[in-house]
Amino acid sequence: MIGSIKSLQIGPIKKIRDESGKREDFYTGFVKEPYNYRVWLDVDGLQGDAVGDTQNHGGFDKALLGFGSSNYRHYEQTLGLELPYGGFGENLTFDGFNEEDLCLGDILEIGDVIVEVSQPRQPCWKIDYRWGVNTLLKEVIRCGKTGFYFRVLKEEYLSQGMLVKLQNRPHPKLTIAKINNAMYNTKEHIDLAKKILETGSLADAFKQDLEKNLLKAYAS
Repeated sequence: MIGSIKSLQIGPIKKIRDESGKREDFYTGFVKEPYNYRVWLDVDGLQGDAVGDTQNHGGFDKALLGFGSSNYRHYEQTLGLELPYGGFGENLTFDGFNEEDLCLGDILEIGDVIVEVSQPRQPCWKIDYRWGVNTLLKEVIRCGKTGFYFRVLKEEYLSQGMLVKLQNRPHPKLTIAKINNAMYNTKEHIDLAKKILETGSLADAFKQDLEKNLLKAYAS
């Protein structure tokens, strides 16, 4: 056992208004609320959960978003933010592990569910607008406490409190934290980026972005 589900969240697509008037209203599935009952998980995600931007979120490689509960303490200490679980748009808030502990390709058992770690979460501007903090996105990228995506290998029900067990770890040196570092500081981590790209576990979209960063690093 490496941890447990501290909180489970789902949510519909909601309209977010920028009260400053600097940006047009937008629709997003980022706003999640705690769900205290068991819910079905399939290869597309949790039943009743919606994805607003299907070009950049959702799909087989990003069916489920996880986030470490310990990360909330970091953002409270650095930015003074006291956010509820689900505040970073995650479906599952975990006790016991975060980006420093999980590795690319990890196979996890959660009850009868089996999932595979596919990539770090790539945060976008919506995090800032969700909470009205224009430095949040910058801090998420800087510290690497981004969250992480899963593929669903075996469908079943999930609920709060379920234990998480590590079934297999094919890439023990490639933590999510290291992959974030390779993505956002590619020039300083060219060899690491190359090693990550050689694995067969990385989500295609993330792989393409890392390849672009690597080409830029070579050219600079």
